[in-house]
Amino acid sequence: MRRVLEARQPNLAGQLQLVTYAERRSKVLPSGDGLRLFYGESGAVCADYLAARRAGAPVAAAPLPAGAEPGEDPRLVASGHPLWTRTQADLIVAGRVRTAQRRVRAFYLSATPMTVAVHERVIPGRPGRLVVGARMLERLQNRGELVVPRLLEAGTALRAEWIVEELLSGAHPRGTERAAVARDIAGLLLATYQSVGVWRRPLRSFATRGIADAAAQLSAALPARRSRLDPQQLHQRVERLLRLDGDVLVSVCHGDPVFANILRLPDGRLALVD
Repeated sequence: MRRVLEARQPNLAGQLQLVTYAERRSKVLPSGDGLRLFYGESGAVCADYLAARRAGAPVAAAPLPAGAEPGEDPRLVASGHPLWTRTQADLIVAGRVRTAQRRVRAFYLSATPMTVAVHERVIPGRPGRLVVGARMLERLQNRGELVVPRLLEAGTALRAEWIVEELLSGAHPRGTERAAVARDIAGLLLATYQSVGVWRRPLRSFATRGIADAAAQLSAALPARRSRLDPQQLHQRVERLLRLDGDVLVSVCHGDPVFANILRLPDGRLALVD
């Protein structure tokens, strides 16, 4: 149990090393030999970036983390123990760690604004969710009015895999705007799925046992009865579906379409990220 709890606490120094590892093997990310000073706890901001922002230098602004209010930009608060690293990123956001696998996102905010997501590889040689996600991202390019970041690189190495995307400039929907944005996003997603289409895959090609276990855990966690969802009935339906022998229709989807992953761009369009 102690190891599990420790795995849930982001190791910021390890996250910084993971970004440096990706930089050394990437064809588009900057890399360097000089040590740079970072400050932070759950995330880290480079001292050089802090100085540039305070001096009014023309550097890009990364999206605020979910829940942050205007004027409370945590990137500009130097806290925690200083860390020295060779990464060229300006901002490091440690991933929410549910397993021992390290995940991190880094932002490069100077000449060519871009962002990279890096995942530690659990099984060397086996594509993880980032590699699969990169394929999906390519399918979504120029598929309609919904904007997605342009994929700049998808890389893999022995210890990690990463995807590099353009950094979109925009603001998260807030307050009364959210209801209208939710309706608009739903329509844009439907149009995007119709544009991309669907394809068939054998049901046995999926990790059905894991799906069944997740459904069982969900049913156990839900109240005994809901007005529109019966946990026991849900579990039975999933089990019945997974026993079928045949193909299923598959399409692109977004696993976390929350407001923190939606941006209103300066030209008024909506973008979906992460």
